[in-house]
Amino acid sequence: MKNWLLILLGTVAIQHSQAQKTDRRSGGEVKTVHERNLAVLKYVARRQKNYGVMYVAKPDSEHFQINRVGSLLDVKLNYILKVGETSPDKVFRVDGYNGKDVLITYLPDERKFQLELKVPKHIPNFFAQFRQAIGAEGEKKEDFYVKKGDFFKLSINSKLEYTLVDVEPKKVVISFQSELGKEKIIEIKVEK
Repeated sequence: MKNWLLILLGTVAIQHSQAQKTDRRSGGEVKTVHERNLAVLKYVARRQKNYGVMYVAKPDSEHFQINRVGSLLDVKLNYILKVGETSPDKVFRVDGYNGKDVLITYLPDERKFQLELKVPKHIPNFFAQFRQAIGAEGEKKEDFYVKKGDFFKLSINSKLEYTLVDVEPKKVVISFQSELGKEKIIEIKVEK
């Protein structure tokens, strides 16, 4: 039993030291794995794509007809929903009706909206355009896009996961689990 416990403790100690791998840079500064990874990540721009919906009819006392609008889809999507139901694409939920407008919640970020009869509502979705330097000298650049609230991994280390918390025109906010298991939040300013 003692030997088994010593082996287990030794394994935990090795894993802990591997999780804290660092790299000595000029001036003796210690960099974590996350710091090295994020050093090759540049924030290029904020991009926007709208999710469009329109309340078009109230076919009976319980149901609302809501259509997708302004999308690149070949097929016009037409939803007939009651209060409390979620759209088939799982993007919004009907929360109520105030006698004039349909009240919805946009589920990806819980924003609330009122849909006026036959007035399109375009809900902005924000994406960050990132550029990652790849290769020993960073000679190759690779662009990729991440939607606000989504997880992403860098191709240089696909084991580490980051979350895009916020996207603003001049900066992004990213969170990740540090090597010690604590959440860390950082900001990256737009590359000029």
